[in-house]
Amino acid sequence: MRHLRYFMTYQANLLKEFEQYATKSQPDQYKEDGLGYRHIIFHLTNDEMTQFRKELSDVVQKWAEQKASAKRQPRTFATMFIPQK
Repeated sequence: MRHLRYFMTYQANLLKEFEQYATKSQPDQYKEDGLGYRHIIFHLTNDEMTQFRKELSDVVQKWAEQKASAKRQPRTFATMFIPQK
């Protein structure tokens, strides 16, 4: 159950971050700002999942290496993978 507490903390932090953004922004700004959230179910073997995670990690790492600048604004990218049993 400890992991459930960690997950709830993760979710609560995302909710707080979203709330701060949403209360300071107008809905017509959302698309321009790049706000988005998705829920997708993939049907993958364990090997395919391993490959997907590696490829996603490579893409995320490339963009995470961008240095902060006056032209760049911080953006949160949060992921989770939940096996369906």
